[in-house]
Amino acid sequence: MIATETGVSLSVSTLKRIWGRVKYDSAPTLSTLNALATFLSYENWHVYKQQIRAKPVADILSLREELNTEVPLTPKNYITGKQRWLVLGSLILITSAIIGFSKLTSKSQSIPRDFAFSSRPISMTRL
Repeated sequence: MIATETGVSLSVSTLKRIWGRVKYDSAPTLSTLNALATFLSYENWHVYKQQIRAKPVADILSLREELNTEVPLTPKNYITGKQRWLVLGSLILITSAIIGFSKLTSKSQSIPRDFAFSSRPISMTRL
């Protein structure tokens, strides 16, 4: 939606940084801020900052809620940390079960009389 209305394509990681979903210590670039201000129907970031100071806090909070409900920040198929651990644990358990089962079913018994050892000299060189 931002790219369609502003002509500026912002990456998902940039938006996550803006909304604080990803830890990032640097400030966003002016072009990113201008794109977001344009998306909110302001001329640029500078105009947005001037006009937002004059608006009541309730207007700002309602705008923030509106943006959060209309544009999800993460895809619906996003895997959470708990789900990753569940998948990883399941994979470890399944792998362990397969290895254990294969070891139980493929035990070969070696009978010593079936094997013989012999040797013969290859050369008789003295040093």
